[in-house]
Amino acid sequence: MSASILAGTEPRNEAEAQGSPDWPHWQDAMAKEVSELTAKYTWEVGDAPLGTNIVGSRWTYWLKCNASGTIITTRHT
Repeated sequence: MSASILAGTEPRNEAEAQGSPDWPHWQDAMAKEVSELTAKYTWEVGDAPLGTNIVGSRWTYWLKCNASGTIITTRHT
C-alpha cells in the first residue's frame, strides 16, 4: 500500500475500492493475497455438490498502522 493513503479512508466494499484513486494498490494487494493462498493450497475453486451450504467470503479493506498511526507496508516474499 502507498503511504499516501490516509488511515480511516478504507473502502467498505470492492465497488468503493475500484472507485478510489488507490485502486491499483488495493488490486495489487488482492492479487498477492490470492496468489499466496493458492500457493499454500489453502483453497481451490470447484463445483459445489447440489444441496450443499456454501460459506461465502468477501474482501475487507483495512490499512495496518503502527502505534504512531503511520501506515505499515507489508512486503510478501
